Amino acid sequence: MTAARALLLTVLGGMLASCASTPWNPEGYPLKHRRYWESRPSRSRRMESKMEPAFDDLVEFLKKDNEVNGYTDVPEPAKPTKDFLRDFKKAIRSIPKAFREPVNAQLEGIFFVNHLGSTAYTESVADPDGQARAGFTVFDVGALQRKANEWATWKESTAFGPGTHLRVTIERASNNTRSAAIEFILIHELSHVFALGRGLHPDWRTFAEPESYPFSGLSWVTSEAGGRQAYASRWDLDFQLRKGIKFYVDSPKKNPASAAFDTYRQLKKTDFATLYAATSPFDDFAESMTTYLHTVIEHRPYEVQVLDRKGGTRVRLRSCWTEKRCAQKRKFLEGLLHRP
Repeated sequence: MTAARALLLTVLGGMLASCASTPWNPEGYPLKHRRYWESRPSRSRRMESKMEPAFDDLVEFLKKDNEVNGYTDVPEPAKPTKDFLRDFKKAIRSIPKAFREPVNAQLEGIFFVNHLGSTAYTESVADPDGQARAGFTVFDVGALQRKANEWATWKESTAFGPGTHLRVTIERASNNTRSAAIEFILIHELSHVFALGRGLHPDWRTFAEPESYPFSGLSWVTSEAGGRQAYASRWDLDFQLRKGIKFYVDSPKKNPASAAFDTYRQLKKTDFATLYAATSPFDDFAESMTTYLHTVIEHRPYEVQVLDRKGGTRVRLRSCWTEKRCAQKRKFLEGLLHRP
């Protein structure tokens, strides 16, 4: 498994500080602009036809992004096997139509690499007026090998120090496949694309007050940290362990395994659909959309269990979309998808 910068969303959220301090300007790359994509012959109306190995300009962009953000992985184009493409196409076809069609209109392409430094990456593409309304996604073929429940358990466990005992279920045993894992990850990435141009939360490369946006304003506020503005949740007084949630990376500030029980107990008092949603306004939206589609529209399971050393369940977190704590966000998502 590659070293993960952010398994689901790439540079979103946690890279804000580094992006603000580096002289590298991603906006200077042609592929960050819509005109570049209009000339590409591979553009298609069907999402399945937008898949291809990463091309040279994209690989160079990814290499630079890794270099600037301190990742040693050097991306290279990948040609997926027939089995992998079959699973990816199945994942695309399984995405609910109410979401798949509008996001496909904003999607420039799905590209495959090896040695990405994370499992998936999403980047925005700007229109001539400078507004980002489209995007593209990149997936590391080598990293997408686990079945759904095994992947979800692994991902959730990275939020804590060694020795954490968790069990995450996002699929029934009969559908616990790699394709199901890809679908869950893909919807998360596409949710970042879907949010572009809709003004739901701040742009992920520049800081803006989250209270000013209709979705992020439900859960996020501006705080001052070390003389700099930062994102804080409206729940931080009751969710004091939120600041120690560090997915995928080793950090002395990461919550230890012993804090897992209290972390989920506190999470259940908030309107965050998942633990990952509590890490940034951008992931809050992506995780909300992903789990809403997964559990409400597709009627699939979502459950996190914190286990004791004997395998007994200490605390259980299920989908919040039938609970009062997530009612406002559910209404918001239904409005976006035009559901009653």
